[in-house]
Amino acid sequence: MGRLAGLLLVGSAVGWPVVLLLPLHIEGLHRPIILASCALGLCLGVFALLAPWDRWPRSASLVLAVGAFLLVTTANTFSATIPQGFGAMFTTTFAWMGIAHPRGTPTKFAIPVGLLFFIAILHQPGPMGGLDLAPAAVIVVPTGVLVGEVLAWMCQRLRDAQLLDRERLAGIRRLVAVSELLAEQHESRLLATRIARMAIPSLGVTGSLITYIEADGSLAGAGACEWPIPPEDVRIESWNIPVLRDLITDETNAPRPLPIVTDIEGLGVPAALAVP
Repeated sequence: MGRLAGLLLVGSAVGWPVVLLLPLHIEGLHRPIILASCALGLCLGVFALLAPWDRWPRSASLVLAVGAFLLVTTANTFSATIPQGFGAMFTTTFAWMGIAHPRGTPTKFAIPVGLLFFIAILHQPGPMGGLDLAPAAVIVVPTGVLVGEVLAWMCQRLRDAQLLDRERLAGIRRLVAVSELLAEQHESRLLATRIARMAIPSLGVTGSLITYIEADGSLAGAGACEWPIPPEDVRIESWNIPVLRDLITDETNAPRPLPIVTDIEGLGVPAALAVP
């Protein structure tokens, strides 16, 4: 995102001198001041392209937005420029801010940016300057904030979806690892202990207990990791516990929330997540 801002800054710095070659007739247009602003923008853009953003926090790139706002305001304070370009630069900066930063960031910049906008337009000479441009501030700044917030909302949804995909991929990899373990291991007790060990990072729990279903329907501890009592001391009469009985006898494999079992004598913990 920092390098994207660098591309925008470099593109603007190169684009404005091209615009100045056109036969424009705007009162108070001082080309040297605009060119000096373009040179500063080019330097800021090159810095953004080369900076090690991966070593810094995300908020560090906000300095580029501050620099862009100051450059545009300074150029318009000391040199009347094209009003349409003024609004476009502000809106573009808000759009980048929405793409690169969390929701609410463009809104936080609304008041200071609005003040900069008014400072710039009040200092512009000519019939298109001063209070004649005041309505533009009422339109450009809220529009820029709205564009930035919409983009921030969309990008946050995309980032959340990407994170969910990564978590699902990690889960699939763990399942593959367990499947390989099941295929390689022939000793049931050792297998249960290894699965219990792998279950802790997979499920994000503090301890795990593996039980086998015996012929009489009871659950017997087979392996454990970080469990308060030895697995061989665990034996639960599951048929007397409705939530466990339903879990064991359900052969539909229909998706449903995993039940929390509580206050079961002999379990060794006050509550646990039951995973078939």
